[in-house]
Amino acid sequence: MRYFSTTGKTVKLVEISVLTALTVVLTFFSIPILTLELTLAPIPVLVGAILYGPLVGGFLGGCFGACSFIMCFTTSPFGQFLLGISWFRTFLVCFPTRVLMGVLVGLIFKAISRKIHSEPTAYGISSFTAPFLNTLFFLGSLMILFTPAVIAGVLGAAAPSDVFGIFSLIIAMAGINCVVELISCTVIGSAICLALKKIR
Repeated sequence: MRYFSTTGKTVKLVEISVLTALTVVLTFFSIPILTLELTLAPIPVLVGAILYGPLVGGFLGGCFGACSFIMCFTTSPFGQFLLGISWFRTFLVCFPTRVLMGVLVGLIFKAISRKIHSEPTAYGISSFTAPFLNTLFFLGSLMILFTPAVIAGVLGAAAPSDVFGIFSLIIAMAGINCVVELISCTVIGSAICLALKKIR
């Protein structure tokens, strides 16, 4: 019995390590769409949250958020723009929002799986919530921490209408990203969870 317990812990550690590596790779190899980036990084986050619970989901979400914040210093034009306003507020947009996303996906799956006995349905619904929450928290924190007035001050001569136009473009691009991420994360994430469950 102790052998199987040790083996199970080893398998869990290996799987979490693989999910961590995938989270880092998928974050840094995001697809740029105008000012924003399309990423599949929520997939390993949601898989970890569903299979191993909210704590692992929060850990993987933290990896996602940390890598997103690092990208603001390197390859993300929009991130560099936000850094020019405030590095701390940029950190708040990138990091705690992704941690919260991972934790909530794990909690949502726990709640759903108690009421819905169909694993594919529970996996699908929980996978859907990951990109939805990711976009919701990103746009919400962005609108709260980087108000149009703040951006107007950075842009200097820009009229208020120009600033609101920029925000409208950001929201539109995030909406497009969200639709693509919703479809991909729901399909791929639930399929991976089912496959890993069957392998076990």
